Amino acid sequence: MFKRIKKFFLIVFIVFLFVFSSILLWVSTNYSVPIIMYHNVGVGDKYENIWVTVDNFDKQLNFLERHKYNVISMDKLIDMISKDVAIPRNTAVLTFDDGEVNNFVNALPVLKRHGLTATFFVPPAKIGKKGRLSWEQLRTMHEGGMDIGSHGYNEAYLPDLPEAEQKNEIFKSKEILEKMLGSKVNHISYPVGGFSEQIKTIVKEAGYTSASTTNRGTDYRNKDVYELNRIRLSNKDDNDFLLWIKFSGYYNVFRKGKNPH
Repeated sequence: MFKRIKKFFLIVFIVFLFVFSSILLWVSTNYSVPIIMYHNVGVGDKYENIWVTVDNFDKQLNFLERHKYNVISMDKLIDMISKDVAIPRNTAVLTFDDGEVNNFVNALPVLKRHGLTATFFVPPAKIGKKGRLSWEQLRTMHEGGMDIGSHGYNEAYLPDLPEAEQKNEIFKSKEILEKMLGSKVNHISYPVGGFSEQIKTIVKEAGYTSASTTNRGTDYRNKDVYELNRIRLSNKDDNDFLLWIKFSGYYNVFRKGKNPH
């Protein structure tokens, strides 16, 4: 009887070790730093999924502060991914698309109050247009510690363009931003998230060190720095449970990916 009980507990222990080690392996191999994507900070009466109020934006950053997240620059993230080093949990990256003027008026003061940095992806052809950032505002942001990246020259959907125009969108935007800001532009985000292997090749040729998409492609672990999946935050993300899910580092595993183009 004693031997049977001993054997039973031995089997249970072995099963427990197997399950526990499998969980640890899954956790270690499926974690990816949450790269957050914003568009507009303010009050919008439409396109709710790309708007967040100033108050909710502040609350989302408060969540990071309360839970001791380390918000790093895109440069630092790419360096760590490229060197294949273990990235500490509770790490996050903040990004903004489109170059809306409310990023300067509403988002920048909140970021500065929290002592955080972010990458702002902008299309040079739209700078200074109605509702968009000016060059003066961009320089102020850049000089204040924010990173400026490319969002294509005209913000055009790249997969729909012939190769020559794809190259123009990708190369020209980098050229102009670097000239006007007087510093290197290392990162690009694909407008509407669309990309292809050809587009990735052009991005590499242009000298970018990373390219961000939305939730497109199959690399949900973000090992390929030229198709980085990002997680959108909006005004709907207004409680700690939702924020915990999106900042967990495992959100990409469970959401449905889209075709790259």
